[in-house]
Amino acid sequence: MPGSMHVTDPAVLRALSHPLRQRILGEFEVLGHARAADLAEALGEPANSVSFHLRVLAKAGIIEEAPELAKDRRDRVWKETFDSFTIDEDIPGVEQYLKPYIDWLQQMIFRASRSGDKDSSASVQQARLTVTEMRELADEIHSVITRRVNASVEAIRRDPHNPERRYHRVLFAIGPWDPAAESTEDEAAEGEGAGTTGEKRRRR
Repeated sequence: MPGSMHVTDPAVLRALSHPLRQRILGEFEVLGHARAADLAEALGEPANSVSFHLRVLAKAGIIEEAPELAKDRRDRVWKETFDSFTIDEDIPGVEQYLKPYIDWLQQMIFRASRSGDKDSSASVQQARLTVTEMRELADEIHSVITRRVNASVEAIRRDPHNPERRYHRVLFAIGPWDPAAESTEDEAAEGEGAGTTGEKRRRR
């Protein structure tokens, strides 16, 4: 069974960052294993383009051939080498990798605040929790997300051409927050701005 991968190599991070390769990996979650032709049909992309991206993923060690599933020696079947991954925070390029997620989260927060927007949801809450309570909350939410994602995978397998299904991104985070430190930073920034304005006035 695939396990978890801890990404420390910039080349692996670049391989994971490409939008089409992310979609390919998403299809592996549904199909389990696949040929380039299967993925091309599912994604509506040219087979030669999908084959290229499969080679990039294989070179990075993200997928591997599964000869035990092939019909013959010419049949190339691929499968993932892991089912989850973490990223080293010091790896070069990690900020560029995270930027699309951060930009998307900002868009979702704005969209969720509009009345009548039914295809997105976002919530920002604060709570004073013990470490145990925080861990329990995180585990509960992860359990719900996993259950719903797995249910959607099974539904896609039963009906892969349902036009009502579209890609959604689910992002969850919970962790320590120091409001006092944040307030201090805001006040310092406001003070610097006020000082700059004052200097400009004195020059007039």
